[in-house]
Amino acid sequence: MVDTSEVSKLVTEVSDLFVDASVFADPARDSWLFQFTSGLDVIATLEEDRHALAISAELGSLTEENRIDLLEYFLKVNQSWAGTGSLRFAMLADTDKTITLLWDVPMNGLARHDLFASLSEFAERAQGWRELLKAGVLLTQENTTEIPQNSLKV
Repeated sequence: MVDTSEVSKLVTEVSDLFVDASVFADPARDSWLFQFTSGLDVIATLEEDRHALAISAELGSLTEENRIDLLEYFLKVNQSWAGTGSLRFAMLADTDKTITLLWDVPMNGLARHDLFASLSEFAERAQGWRELLKAGVLLTQENTTEIPQNSLKV
């Protein structure tokens, strides 16, 4: 079992390393919000039963114009990354328009510098995907099953 207080201590130590993010804790949910100066919010939630820290960031809303094509694109990317331990895309449950990027970081043996690197890398990738979604260039790629530059593999 993962000790919540140990994870909280680890996140506090990591928060001191960020110069471009503020960190806020939500003890009731065992989660932490990392607000980056770029405007990106990254949420890390302890998943005790899976011994992992679930990291997520909202990338943006889908427009009606390309909605079906983008959903198909994200499903293809998820399939091509299946089983790699890499990023995955989802849609928020309370809305049918917001795409979210997700990643699970195993907690077993996770050190401060590993968590900092994971959160930094995730934020960088999320920001990249966010910009690609906003620019509307995702559907112009020739092969959607190739791992784009903004992938992240464990």
